[in-house]
Amino acid sequence: VHKALVFAYQNNVNAAVSGADISSQRSLDYGASWSDARFVSLAGSDPAPNDQFFPALGTDASGVIHAIWFDNRNDPNNVLIETFYADSTDGGATWSANQNISTASWNPNDSFFATGSFIGDYNWIAPASTILQYPVWTDGRNTPGPPLGQTDIFTALGI
Repeated sequence: VHKALVFAYQNNVNAAVSGADISSQRSLDYGASWSDARFVSLAGSDPAPNDQFFPALGTDASGVIHAIWFDNRNDPNNVLIETFYADSTDGGATWSANQNISTASWNPNDSFFATGSFIGDYNWIAPASTILQYPVWTDGRNTPGPPLGQTDIFTALGI
């Protein structure tokens, strides 16, 4: 088990090249110092294209850190949203290959922006080492569109 304080955030440093990325940093000394930022949202070894945002982290009893976030990488227009997952078994030093845990993409313009709603920060993951991981996120794939945008709660079991 690695003893590390880890946080993840939307990083816009490379926005001109790869869009908004999910990055993480870690501290091994209770926050006195921090590592350089590491990309969590990856396409191979490079930052994923387009925008990624609203990360959520959770740690299971064995010390594995689990992350989910919204991701636009599969839409050339950088609009349609999917939810991605990665984990770190070394206290946030490295992150696994990203996995798309959505079964469909959705357009936030139909479910939020064109209806005057706020998209919110409603992603979370509740990991445990003895049961399945439970990532949850808001998802607008079933929205009727303007003016009555809506979202539903989705999950992906067994990641």
